[in-house]
Amino acid sequence: MKVLYLKEEDVERLVSVSDVIDALELAFRDQATGRAYTNPRTRLRMPGGTLHMMAAAIPGYFGYKAYTVAAGKAQFQFFLFEAQTAELVAIMEADRLGQIRTGAATGLATRILSNPGAGDAALFGAGWQAETQLLAMDAVRNLQRVWVVNRKPERREAFIARMQPRVKARLVPAGSAEEAVRSSQIVTTMTSSREPVFKGEWVHAGQHINAAGGNMLLRREIDDETVLRAHRIVIDSIE
Repeated sequence: MKVLYLKEEDVERLVSVSDVIDALELAFRDQATGRAYTNPRTRLRMPGGTLHMMAAAIPGYFGYKAYTVAAGKAQFQFFLFEAQTAELVAIMEADRLGQIRTGAATGLATRILSNPGAGDAALFGAGWQAETQLLAMDAVRNLQRVWVVNRKPERREAFIARMQPRVKARLVPAGSAEEAVRSSQIVTTMTSSREPVFKGEWVHAGQHINAAGGNMLLRREIDDETVLRAHRIVIDSIE
């Protein structure tokens, strides 16, 4: 069997955030019923670099994403296998794919858990990963305004200029984190912060929070009060 190879530009052309939101919902339903499986992320560290690996299986297929980080650079690949024959069917460059999938998880959570009438959202972060966080929220809710919060005004303004043509909502530079949180029904964080980016005392009843950026032990985007005040805490995997 000829192995399909997809480059980043192919993924960009073929896959949308909305498509992946729907695919993720099916995958999570399969996982809940024991038809799909995931392994926790593993990291292999060597002097100068780290190898990260994540594996999963859905009915008919299994695969894994591997990416390396060294000298400030990262390379991402995804390998897809046909489950019955164990044949490799595709290799994909997976930087863009991972970005879309991460945003789609936020989109799915927002679609299921947030107030359907939500009109304002706050987005903490203005980097590469924040792009699909915004696209996903905009895809599943009829947002009127999104407050963009970032410590560096120049990055915030560049993000707004880059992303405004791609969304329906009006992107607004936040005067402060407090203003953004208190004004929003949806709050999404996609940062590398080691300290909470907003205070739990600012959140209010009915608000939906996507805490998406803290994927390492030393990162923390929300404080204890936010967690303690939550009516419901939902995660994609206990592991």
